[in-house]
Amino acid sequence: MVISIALSLETKCLVNTGQKVDFTTLLFEKKNPIDVEVDIAKDLNIAAKNIFRYLKKFVGDKIEKEEILAQNKTFFSFKRLLSPISGVIKEVDHQTGKVILEGFDNKKINNVYCFFKGEIVEIKDNEVKVKVNQGRELALKSSNFDFGGSCYYQKLSTFAQASMSTEEIEKKVYVCNSLSSYVKAKIEALGASGIVTAKQPFDNDDNFPSAQLKNMSDIEEIFKQNYTYCTVVKKNSKIYFYR
Repeated sequence: MVISIALSLETKCLVNTGQKVDFTTLLFEKKNPIDVEVDIAKDLNIAAKNIFRYLKKFVGDKIEKEEILAQNKTFFSFKRLLSPISGVIKEVDHQTGKVILEGFDNKKINNVYCFFKGEIVEIKDNEVKVKVNQGRELALKSSNFDFGGSCYYQKLSTFAQASMSTEEIEKKVYVCNSLSSYVKAKIEALGASGIVTAKQPFDNDDNFPSAQLKNMSDIEEIFKQNYTYCTVVKKNSKIYFYR
């Protein structure tokens, strides 16, 4: 089975075709996004509502550091504003006369490790294709991150989940039918790498990796097969279980 992992443009892929990888392999470096505000109206001494007449770049355009962002040329003077960063024009505000640039902080880089185990078979156009052992591809109803790891299957009731230990849960994906907000908090505290559920009563909009299966009936089949690993791919709304 081959799975596809999308990489964003600001990342630097650190794996190679033919390389065997696991959850300890560094996948890419990710720069932290930053927003920079430029007061076009004030710096060029023009009316805020008229800044579009002086801009050389517009929303969605890419711009390089020290490339011309805007200029005001009159019979008596000529003034240019250069971009303070490389990035993209994120917003143009004709009420305040300001432009927001979105770029990346080159001094702050986060290392992201592989959330899958297998062999890299192709790297192309910011996409990595990975061959994993035979398993199952299932649809997701929701997920907030790409994540994966060894699976810990909890087939017991929510009440029985309270007896978990760090040794059982740490660095594993917790797979269950359902769980309470209390148990979710405990799983996170024990160092799990994420949660996959059939039913998801808690809020998914937080910073802990979580996913919900689209079809609740899939959980019973997964329990029977007892796959060793799973990988969640948010972009494709897919989860892969494999050995």
